[in-house]
Amino acid sequence: MNNKEETMIEKTIYIADDNSRFDSKNDCIHYEHLCAEVGAAMSLLKPRPNEGCDFENGGGYIQQHIQTCELVRKQILDICALEMPYWERIIKECGDGLRHISHASRIIYDYNNKCFSYALSRLQCIDFTNGKEFGQPYYVSHQDEVTNEI
Repeated sequence: MNNKEETMIEKTIYIADDNSRFDSKNDCIHYEHLCAEVGAAMSLLKPRPNEGCDFENGGGYIQQHIQTCELVRKQILDICALEMPYWERIIKECGDGLRHISHASRIIYDYNNKCFSYALSRLQCIDFTNGKEFGQPYYVSHQDEVTNEI
């Protein structure tokens, strides 16, 4: 008869502020630094409303400055490119507006990095031609359904 306690392994897990889990303390610290960089870049945008579902369901849009949106997109994607050197060229081209951001999205979402994914989800809600930020990417292609600025 096997003794289950003899086969168990004690393991330390490091948990980041967003509940991401790491086996290594250094990996967790590195991740927290990345999240701080992403947060600093995203803070350049006007904040999204905390009113619940209305904004997400087309209850309005936020008018951002186009240049700020472009700067934030470039900063976020440059951070991502440094962390994903194999995909660096494609991600940077998206950051420079040479490729559609969806090319970077697929790559970044596959890396399962919460702070990158959150930032990218928000960037996909912005129309970079007019600076309008919507509650979800759908409305970027259906702007006629959202008429009031928040």
